[in-house]
Amino acid sequence: MDEKGLADAIGKQPITDFELVAKIDTHDLNKVFELTNSIDCAWYDNELIKVAFNKDENVSKDEQTNRKRSTSISDVFEHNGKFYAVATCGFVEIKSDKNEKGSEKNL
Repeated sequence: MDEKGLADAIGKQPITDFELVAKIDTHDLNKVFELTNSIDCAWYDNELIKVAFNKDENVSKDEQTNRKRSTSISDVFEHNGKFYAVATCGFVEIKSDKNEKGSEKNL
């Protein structure tokens, strides 16, 4: 699937299909990708990252953290109210009237 196909497919998904995983203190999408991949340490141990936890889940924060994976193709970041999918090389903006600020992976 090319980048446009990826963006179109993700843009058609209901917002409820997405889960907030983390908030990251940077404005650079490439830096977000780097920080959310376990390179030198587990990505969720980085001080620039605030991991989101599901309060309704009957599982400890440590167990929830251990189930979180590194960023991959088709994961979604939000930055300044716009949504971006991780593509095979870089990012592609997702355009959809279903998107609501704060509903997907946040930068």
